[in-house]
Amino acid sequence: MPGPTTLLYCLIGLTIVLVATIAFRPSLTATRGGKQLAFVVLFLMPVAVAAMGAEAHMERSKRTDFCLSCHIMEPYGKSLYIDDAMYVPATHFQNARIPREEACYTCHTDYVMYGGMRAKMRGLRHVYMQYVGHAAAPLHLYSPYNNRECLHCHA
Repeated sequence: MPGPTTLLYCLIGLTIVLVATIAFRPSLTATRGGKQLAFVVLFLMPVAVAAMGAEAHMERSKRTDFCLSCHIMEPYGKSLYIDDAMYVPATHFQNARIPREEACYTCHTDYVMYGGMRAKMRGLRHVYMQYVGHAAAPLHLYSPYNNRECLHCHA
């Protein structure tokens, strides 16, 4: 069975083909059925593609490799391999106490797009700094780490 990414790409391709068909043969929209097809192709399908793309990206953003894809996060990724039993993130990661493929998200579920509106606005600032500005190192949490995140597993 094809995965969600394959279905998304197929839907994008179908949308492009249908938009091109309507653009190069506008006479197709002369009939009532043609107008309905044009409405679906020009308005509904792009909304569906955007929604599916956003959902796929939200799921991808939970992955550790996504978090560590920013160069400023590289030291934090290396810190997961520190050989120190007192370093909580490393012991959780190395001993598989958290899913390795979602190591960052497991403990930072209230961060940027997964948090409240203020967190989302800070996330937009991160995107801006990644692609336009320069992030200041070292990174700091906006507020002290809330152990409520630990209680998801240690209740």
